[in-house]
Amino acid sequence: MSDPLERIESQLSHQSNEMKALTKAISDLATTLAIKEERDHHIDESIRGVKSDMATMKDDIIALKLISAGDNSMRLIFQRTIFVTVGLVVSAVLYTVFTK
Repeated sequence: MSDPLERIESQLSHQSNEMKALTKAISDLATTLAIKEERDHHIDESIRGVKSDMATMKDDIIALKLISAGDNSMRLIFQRTIFVTVGLVVSAVLYTVFTK
């Protein structure tokens, strides 16, 4: 049989090795969590940037639609003015031709 003191020393040595392994595992976990937290922070910043860009694009699209609608309105006004002018000229020519 072995000496009880040697047995206790062996157990303490074994527990010390386990504690070292647990300490390393906890340190590795803390490092991994710190890296993940930094990555998550960058992802959150990127998402906020994308949302901001999308809001700007949405505002630009609305502005372009308003400009397009305005251009359409101007085009319609121009077309109506041309039609009315042509109608008046044709009416005047026909009136002149048939009244003489």
